[in-house]
Amino acid sequence: LSGPVVMVLCVLALIGAAFRLCLKLLSPALRDGGGTVRMALPPLLLFALIVFPGEMFCQREHLMVVVLFPYVMLAAARAAATPVPNGQRLTIALLAAIGFALKPYFLAIPVLIELFVLVRRGVRAWVTDGVPWVLAIFFVAYLAAAWLFTPEYFSDVLPLVMSFARPRVIRRLLP
Repeated sequence: LSGPVVMVLCVLALIGAAFRLCLKLLSPALRDGGGTVRMALPPLLLFALIVFPGEMFCQREHLMVVVLFPYVMLAAARAAATPVPNGQRLTIALLAAIGFALKPYFLAIPVLIELFVLVRRGVRAWVTDGVPWVLAIFFVAYLAAAWLFTPEYFSDVLPLVMSFARPRVIRRLLP
């Protein structure tokens, strides 16, 4: 098989895993919901994961969105204090950490989501939850690995990006 075919198959496998995790998290709501919701939600979720990305299929943004769906559903369950099995929680957290680490500015998404869960549940429940710890440990390990294996990113690429982005941002903020 060619590289692009294998990539598409791997992304479809990731979509299948994310879809299954979403259905597990939604199963109580689907049992209690009306027939229309029960029938419409899974196909809509598959449409959002497979068809809607269009030309962006297999791009980093698409991969992040694929892992975002189960992570957001898990965050909603955590915020509502709904019990979710630890294995499922940690699997979703690890997939989300990998997806959010694809681009540095993706990290704003889990920070805001975790802030929401923190406000809803309180500090004690949030700190004892394993999900933010999995995310934090993965992000720190990823940053350390990037610093160790690709120091050029921090010495060459990042300063170049910042020199380009900073004047544009300042021009937009100032009249």
